[in-house]
Amino acid sequence: MIIDAHTHYTTAPLELQGYRAQQIINLGRPLRAKLQVSDEALERSMQGQFKRMKDTGIDRLLFSPQASAMGHHFGSPLVSRYWTEACNDLIARVARLWPDRVSPVCQLPQSPGVSPKEWVDELERCVKELGFVGCNVNPDVAGGREPLTPSLGSE
Repeated sequence: MIIDAHTHYTTAPLELQGYRAQQIINLGRPLRAKLQVSDEALERSMQGQFKRMKDTGIDRLLFSPQASAMGHHFGSPLVSRYWTEACNDLIARVARLWPDRVSPVCQLPQSPGVSPKEWVDELERCVKELGFVGCNVNPDVAGGREPLTPSLGSE
């Protein structure tokens, strides 16, 4: 079995990007996503991924949200949490639709200055409720801005 252990949802439906744009415009009033994305739209969004799998002999994807779009440094921790939930919910739907091809990997609601203890509930939701097999940890949640993320050697 060949597993692509580092695949991102770079072709997520436009509804997700639309929600993110609204979030950024309204940073002071964060709202949870209410995405209306059909299974057919998800299938269209995955066609390129599945073609690449077929062309290269890949059997399974460890599939996570788009890394460059995680944007942990935009807005408050609540903005990051709602964005994270929306991304993870979409990844979970993809994994439910294609359980033989996709293993879900979540992002965490990281924000500059927020303790990792604040991420645990989303990690537990993803693993226990949504069946995720892993998570991404962003090593630079501030996006290179202050407050800089502690190094791997920091407590």
